Amino acid sequence: MKVFILISSIMMIFLHFALWLILLYNQEHTIQWTYLNRILDHWDAGWYTKIVLNGYEENQSIAFYPLFPLIIFIIKLIVPFVVYPALIGTILSTILFLLFCLLLLKLIQNKDSSLPPWLIPKNKYVWFLFVFSPASYVFHTSHTESLFLLLSFSSIYLAFKKHWISAAIVAGLCSLTKNQGIILAIAIAFISLNNYKLRHKKIKVFLFSGLISGAFFCCFLIYQYLAFKNAFAFLNAQSNWHHIQNISEYFKTFILQNTVQDYSFGAIKHHIFFFIMLFFCFFLWKHSKPIFFYCLTCLLVLPMQAELINSFRFASFLFPIFFIISTYSGKYRKPLFIFIAILFVFLNIQTAYNFYILKWAY
Repeated sequence: MKVFILISSIMMIFLHFALWLILLYNQEHTIQWTYLNRILDHWDAGWYTKIVLNGYEENQSIAFYPLFPLIIFIIKLIVPFVVYPALIGTILSTILFLLFCLLLLKLIQNKDSSLPPWLIPKNKYVWFLFVFSPASYVFHTSHTESLFLLLSFSSIYLAFKKHWISAAIVAGLCSLTKNQGIILAIAIAFISLNNYKLRHKKIKVFLFSGLISGAFFCCFLIYQYLAFKNAFAFLNAQSNWHHIQNISEYFKTFILQNTVQDYSFGAIKHHIFFFIMLFFCFFLWKHSKPIFFYCLTCLLVLPMQAELINSFRFASFLFPIFFIISTYSGKYRKPLFIFIAILFVFLNIQTAYNFYILKWAY
């Protein structure tokens, strides 16, 4: 299992970069850093590059949370030679993802039987699904997912081990990385209070956990107020993205009935993936209510954009859903698992290819 985790992770990274380099060579008949940097800047990675180079100058840029570009900016200052931000972000994300893998290996090696099946992979299959999920390329490109993955896992583990203050601090860092960090901070507070029996202790831990995590997010709000005279400028920036106009549009999203949706292969494949994740999410209910709440909420906010075309990326870091699949023991378990594995590999390669050609890859 330990060897498989490392080899499969390295294989995934190698597969994607090999694909991009082959495509680059066929297109340009040469491989140069300038061309590679251009590829690594695709989609949201380009926004993080702009933030690193220019700060939050453009109104749209404030929609992106600050921790990831801040780390890239600090590294750029420290490195004694010129390195393009997207390349720093790529190397950073790759290192963070491998650190996550090493942390898992350490926990597996310790053979702690108290760890639940949603926290560490119990077999090779669920790890394979995770590492070859459709948008796993975000774990080694200039995106926030690797940072959020490592932080969210650490926060959940710390809370599970009753280190609630440390868990709340790390959850606060998550809230500076992605929208979902706020949801995670709430889940962490609930996990922490469940570690105690006395009511007054539960209330104290819950409130202080929320205050600690919230203090980190407030730093972002204060910065926005000072810079833009609006503490919620990020919400105004995100309002430029497409959102539902009423509750009926929310439910129409699930059946491809919104005006922005169609029956294209791209829409259908995102729906299939979303419903697979939603199905296995409910397996978390009997193991951990807070983790179920966290994962379910992260999934159910996706239809608020009136479509599910972001589901590949924004479910990629929900490791509890992937890992809990190991507990499934239905009648058609084997053929279902084979189907999902083949589907994920196909979508993984196609999505990595789409990222290269600047076709939608989230």
